[in-house]
Amino acid sequence: MTAMTDEELLRRRARDLARPLHAEDVGDTRQMMRFRLGGDGYAVPLDRTREVVALAGAARLPRPAWPLVALTSVAGHIVPIVMPGRSTPGQGLLPDTPWGVAVEAGGTTVCFPADVVTGVVDLREVDVSADGAGDGRRFSRGITRDGDIVIDVDGLVASVEGRQPDGRSGAAGPQDDVRDNG
Repeated sequence: MTAMTDEELLRRRARDLARPLHAEDVGDTRQMMRFRLGGDGYAVPLDRTREVVALAGAARLPRPAWPLVALTSVAGHIVPIVMPGRSTPGQGLLPDTPWGVAVEAGGTTVCFPADVVTGVVDLREVDVSADGAGDGRRFSRGITRDGDIVIDVDGLVASVEGRQPDGRSGAAGPQDDVRDNG
């Protein structure tokens, strides 16, 4: 057995420290409410979820514009129903779904239509891949190992309110009409 030089020992330690941690050692666990809509699975933070409501009395908008598609009542307040998925041509109609998942961000509540609420899961950051977070999913934080889309509730609510997630007015995204008013 040969003795390692100080430099070799430092390189070995640096290499060992550079290895990623095991999944069970990384990230905080967060409870997420899971639901399905049109064959896609979605997840929102449970601490942001206000309630699951029946959408039987939802008021469809005459000229809906994605992501806003309808209005409903949640705890006596009028709440916008927004589509969580992809922005596609012709999208903007409220699907015939029995349920809505009401979530809150920054004091504003919105409701996502849902075919079925599948339950609550514990999710760690390492369980979410950024792969496919773009891919037409404008308000996605990533994809879970089970294929659920983790919704960026802050970004989506900001878009509905007409502001950017950091609080500035005018949510300027790649598909938005941006005009200089100055």
